Amino acid sequence: MTHVQDEADGFDTTGEAPGAEDLANLGVEGRAEYERLRARLGLKDEHDEADGLESVGRYRLEKELGRGGMGVVYRAQDPELGRAVAIKLVRGVPFATGTLSARLLREARVLAKLTHPHVVSVYDVGSHEGEVYLAMEYVDGVTLTDWQAGRTTAELLDAYGKAALGLAAAHEVGIVHRDFKPDNVLVANDARVLVSDFGLAGATVSLEESPLEQPSARATGERPGVDAKTGAWLGTLAYMAPEQLRGAAATPKSDQFAWCVALWEALTGERPFVGANREQLLSAIERGVLPASERIPKKLRRLLQRGLAADPAARHADLLDLFEAIPRPKSVSLRRVWMLVSASLGLGLLASWLVLGELRTEIAECELELAVADVRDGDAWAELRERLDGAGLGQELRLIEGQLQRIDDKALALCQPPFNIKGDAERQHLRLWVEDLRGLSETANERPLSELVEDIGRMVRARLSAPPPRVLAADVVDALEQSKELQRTGNLEGALEAATRAVALADDELLELSVAEQRRGRVLLLGGSPHEAMAAYGRATAAADASAYDDARLELELLAGAVAIMRLEDLGRGRDALARAAGLLDRLDEPRWSPRRADYLERRAELRAREGNYPAALTDQWLVVLSRSLLGSRPELGSGYANLGVIYERRSRAGDAALAMLCYEHAIEVLEPLEPSTGWIQATYSLGHLLANTGEPEDQDRARPLLERARASSTDLRSSATRELLLIALYQESAEVGVLTTALRDELQLHPPPSASHGLDDWGIIATAAASAGDFPMYEQALTEVSRFAEIMHSTGAQPPAELLMRRVGIELTLASVLAELDPARAQIQARAAKDRLLSLPADQRPVDMMQALDELLP
Repeated sequence: MTHVQDEADGFDTTGEAPGAEDLANLGVEGRAEYERLRARLGLKDEHDEADGLESVGRYRLEKELGRGGMGVVYRAQDPELGRAVAIKLVRGVPFATGTLSARLLREARVLAKLTHPHVVSVYDVGSHEGEVYLAMEYVDGVTLTDWQAGRTTAELLDAYGKAALGLAAAHEVGIVHRDFKPDNVLVANDARVLVSDFGLAGATVSLEESPLEQPSARATGERPGVDAKTGAWLGTLAYMAPEQLRGAAATPKSDQFAWCVALWEALTGERPFVGANREQLLSAIERGVLPASERIPKKLRRLLQRGLAADPAARHADLLDLFEAIPRPKSVSLRRVWMLVSASLGLGLLASWLVLGELRTEIAECELELAVADVRDGDAWAELRERLDGAGLGQELRLIEGQLQRIDDKALALCQPPFNIKGDAERQHLRLWVEDLRGLSETANERPLSELVEDIGRMVRARLSAPPPRVLAADVVDALEQSKELQRTGNLEGALEAATRAVALADDELLELSVAEQRRGRVLLLGGSPHEAMAAYGRATAAADASAYDDARLELELLAGAVAIMRLEDLGRGRDALARAAGLLDRLDEPRWSPRRADYLERRAELRAREGNYPAALTDQWLVVLSRSLLGSRPELGSGYANLGVIYERRSRAGDAALAMLCYEHAIEVLEPLEPSTGWIQATYSLGHLLANTGEPEDQDRARPLLERARASSTDLRSSATRELLLIALYQESAEVGVLTTALRDELQLHPPPSASHGLDDWGIIATAAASAGDFPMYEQALTEVSRFAEIMHSTGAQPPAELLMRRVGIELTLASVLAELDPARAQIQARAAKDRLLSLPADQRPVDMMQALDELLP
């Protein structure tokens, strides 16, 4: 694969020009860059001029204006209309191909769609002696590259702003430029700024009228950012967005990236990212380290930094949003001061008060942006950055910095007039986010790194574009903020009390009630009360629905789905919650690769796995892993791999155990910097569980320290880890069996199992251990609990009936085998119960080995 070379990169440093083979290897745009470089150095040969060509179509050629890999441009006269035009022609020169002609026709169609004061106009398109030509507006002036030298910041912002308007107009009709750079912007002698050279543009809408439309990339296997015939990367390397460098399709956000590169270069004299080739440039962009420059004000630097994000989703919504957020001199200053003086002296105190009131409003609104700056520039935020960076968590640092940047952008936009009450809810929403970020930074050094990163993930996952429909009552908001702060410091009892107070203060105000009940449900879940949390989520959902707050409804349905499926094992309720969430995702037009879509897919994967639909579950979970790889959150990516391993382990086909082990090991590796985060503990336990059940002594020895670590770190997993350790002790006939059996029973009585499935397994192992030790009181207690949890699972549909039946048979067959010599009567009871269950299945579904084992135990 060849790619575009940047400026003179790749040429012989001795000064020799590249030969024909070297030129061919440069690709279409590489050759164009080479031709432009020759022109700048004064190396154009005499035969490079118009070659004696006098006319094209009806147009009389006057002189050549420039040439490159995309064609030759001439100044010409239109005799019919009596005006100067620019003619672009694909000449019959070496390396010109049918692909170039097709690309020129596409340029004509693209530009013909646009009528905008900041886009070069297209007049005509045709062919001359088999060669395609384009007649367009002749602009008497220079390129932006030549114009911008020595200009002030204000002049540059004005020129680039006009170019942004031209690009935005193209985006509005579904056109992506794909090769924006200052060489492709013209500054006319009358000061007009026009975007030109859409020869690489690709429409994001279908061009049904085009007879030259190429087959889709999906059908041909082509990469959307790569020329199919030459293998050349389309665009100019130095300004190219990272997604284009990877060969992906360009989007309006790719043009935004190029615009930011060009403006940065214009302001500072250097490009933000440098690389000798595509790979080095892409690596520099992904590192995201921008050079220091005092020539770019802080606010402008932050805005450009976001536009230069490696992840398109982290960039501004569009170019207009970016440009409108750039701070520029306001009309408030001298003119408004003069108005104030005039009003005070000549029009009386009333006019003076009105003007002062307007000025105070603007100043008050800007306090929101100042609050963001106060967080960002504070010592606590610097310490947070240092801690994350020092722990090798650069990606998490970029995520939270990006969140702060998005809040800053919105705060800055809210500082601009006109001011109205429609923005009040958004201002309140942003103030709460600012306080959350302040609390995050100020408590960062007091909290475990794993907990801190999990909080960052939750903050980044939230959407800032959908505040509540109106301002929330101040007393409710205060109680909610107190609850969050108390939770951050580990005081769950106080956090629950504050959330309950918020619910009481909300009274019958449905919007406040939805937010308060959601917070209360969150604290209840953290405190180990999933049933009460589910009830709170139900009340919150009803209130959010009644107050038309769809974003809150979506969050609540996803939370309810997770609790129903994974904690309560109520698959019916979980299925209903996910169905409602799917509808809300579509209604809110949620992006395909978003955190909330990933959350939805992960819950659906768990549901499908529990229903026994493993192929669909694996498809969903692989999409989760892909999405989280793109989104970049380490905790969520690690958990995604761990959950993928769980599905493989459950499926129990040949090779699945090995795949599950690989997933668990990779999850632990991803999450290692966050030890002992919840995800790391879960992955560690899952690997220990898998190794403990292989039956191999060396695997069990490897499992023991993993399980001990999980047991010591997590209340939720303590009983499960103890159960696995007990299994190992039983298999190895260790003296620890009695101690571990009592420990597991005591843990289950102190902390009920997190789900009925866990309860069934835990009490089944206790029954087995008690039977082997001849402790029949504990054995009978365990059997009662096994039956109780099996009934819960059956009533909630937590597992397909046939799978649940086989779990019961497995427990009863194990007990019968253990009791065969110790207590034959009890062994007969368990064997008969197991055989009756198997006989309830169709004959072709009864495992032959189990039936034979039971027949041997029964008379």
